[in-house]
Amino acid sequence: MPDDHQRSGVIERVNKAFTRITGYTREEAVGQPVRLLRSGRHDAAFYASCGTACIAMVSGRRGLNRRKCGEVYPQWLAITAVPDDDSQVLRYIATMRDISERKSREAVIEQFAFYDALTGPAQPAPDEGRLHQALAVSARTGHAGALMFIDLDHFKTINDTLGHDVAIACCNRSRNVCCTACARATRWPAWW
Repeated sequence: MPDDHQRSGVIERVNKAFTRITGYTREEAVGQPVRLLRSGRHDAAFYASCGTACIAMVSGRRGLNRRKCGEVYPQWLAITAVPDDDSQVLRYIATMRDISERKSREAVIEQFAFYDALTGPAQPAPDEGRLHQALAVSARTGHAGALMFIDLDHFKTINDTLGHDVAIACCNRSRNVCCTACARATRWPAWW
């Protein structure tokens, strides 16, 4: 039968990885409630869903926790219920992984994917959903659609001879002319 510690969500054991990730030593963590690690950035519904996931025996989710120093970090958390011989939950084992480095790499990839390296401002993400929607409407109604790509001739020459500022102005002017010409509720201009 589980004792009060097991029922109340108190930390019973930790390993070296826990200490490395959170900054809490074994002595500081054991006996403390699991909420010691809460980031303060999730609402009650998030924590309620964690409890529901525990009842379902296994959970895997991204979330935020707080290190001893106060830093909030992203983590991957898997919670596994350990049953006794009568299939009653005896305790839970939480396995966590600090995914800070992964999130940093994702941010760099997002920067490359959604920001123009030359002009800097955010560019619209390729909207595959809109493309699929347009294809479905075209198939349903029998009306044709078009996808247009515009390539600026001699752009490298403009950049090399007239300078970066002129090249950016040329790009921005071309984009503005094309977007203004396409601006209608049924047209979606994009800049890549």
